[in-house]
Amino acid sequence: MSYETTAEQVSSFITYAEQRIQKEFEDNERFREEHGTDDYLSKLSSHLTSGSDDDERRELCDAIDKLRLEGMSSKEACESHLVSSSCYHKWRRSFNYPNFYELRNQQQ
Repeated sequence: MSYETTAEQVSSFITYAEQRIQKEFEDNERFREEHGTDDYLSKLSSHLTSGSDDDERRELCDAIDKLRLEGMSSKEACESHLVSSSCYHKWRRSFNYPNFYELRNQQQ
């Protein structure tokens, strides 16, 4: 491998990194303007603690499922209830809920 090729690769990576950092910064600024905070995780964690009971989690899963059946994406539905997508999917599995797409097909 020649020196020029390595230098070009490093330069290309630096350019990519600068663009990615700029995009992340812009996304964070947009979130801060929309929500008045830049701390997304504390907003989620303050809503639902690990001590929440199964009934509350089931209600949230059902509410999110309803929004999804109305056409909202999983991510948007979870965010509207301040639940992380990973928790929502983990809870659905733990409650042995059917696959969402099976549920949707049953509704049609």
